[in-house]
Amino acid sequence: MKFKVGIGITWLIASLAITACGFHFRGGDVAGLPPIYIEGGTPTKGIRLALERSLRSSGAGATTTREQAKLILVLTQETYRKWPLSISTQLSVQEYELIYTVTFRITDPTGKILTPAQSIEFTRDFSFSSTTQVLGKTNEEDLLRQEMTGDAARQILTQTLILVERHPDPLSPQQ
Repeated sequence: MKFKVGIGITWLIASLAITACGFHFRGGDVAGLPPIYIEGGTPTKGIRLALERSLRSSGAGATTTREQAKLILVLTQETYRKWPLSISTQLSVQEYELIYTVTFRITDPTGKILTPAQSIEFTRDFSFSSTTQVLGKTNEEDLLRQEMTGDAARQILTQTLILVERHPDPLSPQQ
């Protein structure tokens, strides 16, 4: 019995210490965002899908029409590039660098630009052997792309939340 009480007190102290230092789980809290309309991008994949999923999971939500939105998130460009990073003596690629870039801007429903176009870029490296594990490395590349897309979505939503916190009056969520 004393052992269980000791473990409970340890968990309580640990959880208080973690929350006191400002720790937040990855993904952040974007529930304070007003309704957002996402313009551009492909609705069924990439950054737009990642943004919509993040908004939905946080409870903020993306609107389906511009009229319902307080903010318009305009996705102007999304690119993936893959460059050889190292080459063997037999001239086969041993390592690649993936580069993911998203360009976006935020406007209000009237078209007034709240943040000018800005780009976010992520890079990841992965090793590659053309003779072995081709399928596994293809899956690794897909996972890295998904990770970079998710990171970009979180960063865009965090920047949007900062914008809303700095200028709350015209962008406050509908009550």
